[in-house]
Amino acid sequence: MSYFGSNSSSLELPDNLEESFDLAFSLSSQDWEKFFMDCSWYYQAIDIWQKFNSSAFIALVSAIECLVPKGQEICSFCGQPKYRVTKRFKDFLEKHVPFLATEFHEEKKFIYQVRSDLSHGLDLLIQDMKPWTFMLNPRAQKQDILQRNLYFITRVAIYNWLWIRQNTKLLV
Repeated sequence: MSYFGSNSSSLELPDNLEESFDLAFSLSSQDWEKFFMDCSWYYQAIDIWQKFNSSAFIALVSAIECLVPKGQEICSFCGQPKYRVTKRFKDFLEKHVPFLATEFHEEKKFIYQVRSDLSHGLDLLIQDMKPWTFMLNPRAQKQDILQRNLYFITRVAIYNWLWIRQNTKLLV
């Protein structure tokens, strides 16, 4: 089966698959829950990608958000929590996808904004609105590249989040 730019029809398992399973199964219950939710969102993104690109995009960002540490900072003036969701999301990606700033600079700038526009009903990806114009529309082509790169970025972030706990074998 081939998807997302892969031209291999065979399943290739990583050399450290057993170690990765060991790491996953040794997670604390709180981290296991985050990891399980993350994998569930990622699976949903793959499952719906060809049916509805906008939902798949939201699912990929949600997968990453499952792993982003929640803010604990409190405003000294009003006593309310400071969420800074976008900043924490970008910080998480910078830590877990080290080459993001150099190889995916545009994606870093736009991923969360596109997700917000989709989630809040401000936009849909052109592939969902006008699929017949995809090849003729430069904006649709940019969105497609962004989404394909987001799949890769999400996979790297998930892998590195799992392995960073052991400070080894990061996918750089």
